Amino acid sequence: MKKVTKRLVAKKRQGARSASVKKVARPASIDKVPKRRKAASREPQADDWRILKRERDKALAENARLLDQLNARNRDLAQSLDRQTAMAEVLRIVSSSPGDLMPVFASVLANATQLCGAEFGMLASYDNGRFAGRAVYGVPMEFANALTRTRAPPASALGRLESTRETVQVMDITLDSGFSDVLANFNPILRAMRTLLAVPMLKADVLIGAIVIYRKEVRSFSDKEVALVANFAKQAVIAIENARLLLELRESLDRQTATAEVLGVINSSPGDLAPAFDAMLERAMRLCEAAFGILRTYDGQRFNSAAARGVPPRFAEFLASNPQDPQPGTIGFQILQTKAAVHVVDAMDRESYRSGDIHARALFDLGGARTSLVVPL
Repeated sequence: MKKVTKRLVAKKRQGARSASVKKVARPASIDKVPKRRKAASREPQADDWRILKRERDKALAENARLLDQLNARNRDLAQSLDRQTAMAEVLRIVSSSPGDLMPVFASVLANATQLCGAEFGMLASYDNGRFAGRAVYGVPMEFANALTRTRAPPASALGRLESTRETVQVMDITLDSGFSDVLANFNPILRAMRTLLAVPMLKADVLIGAIVIYRKEVRSFSDKEVALVANFAKQAVIAIENARLLLELRESLDRQTATAEVLGVINSSPGDLAPAFDAMLERAMRLCEAAFGILRTYDGQRFNSAAARGVPPRFAEFLASNPQDPQPGTIGFQILQTKAAVHVVDAMDRESYRSGDIHARALFDLGGARTSLVVPL
């Protein structure tokens, strides 16, 4: 029994040794893998340098393009900020000075001129077929007065704007036929101007003014600059309309107040017309900003003075000794015939003055009056 056991143990040991020393076969693919050889070093060739230089130039060009885009974007943002700031300033002035247009005109013109890179500017109103200078920038007011003293010539920038109601741009006014007479007769200020931009101020297609800006160099105004000046023109129109509405409101309130005051005088003095007539005349003169006034009653034959205010002494003496009969050609006669108000813009232009009528002459020579308004009661 012991012998059998020993033999079995010996066989197990022998098998274990043979298993431990058994050789493992290597895959054939491992032997076929080529060995990596070290690359041979060489000096850079001319083609290599050209390739590197070309790539570097491409990178520099791309960087420059991106930088230009960034700078352009920054410029646009800065210009947009300047425009918004200028608009805010104009709106602030409009709100802080209701009814006072001169600060608004000055601010509108200054901002439009500066933001467009121009050196000179003029803002003019338009009424009854004529322009009138209201504000200037970089030039004396005489410049605007000289340009608007007469009607705008049809070939001039303002003349073209007047006829078309559209923006006018003149690249070089020294080469424009519409400025030949102006350049020949005007002061050297205009000779320093080259490129001109004139933008209309419109209210529902009705021309009420214009903004004109000038450059010393020949350089056109861009579409953005034209649009910018047009926006400033709109702000000026809004300011004019606000001032008009405010003036109408104030005038309406003044009329209502004056009427209430006259009614108060009438109620406080029943049967006595003198205080009522004096109150009527005083309120009428105040509302119309008249220098002096006379209230007359008509007795069927002549007009008699019932109240007077501010009449120059020499003219008052003349009226006291020379009562006016309503003869043909006189304002009194016209009032009796038409029962309508008579507005004399210039007393010296009336035929009665030129023909030597003593009352028409005295109104100007002794009273100093040029414009008068006569309203029937």
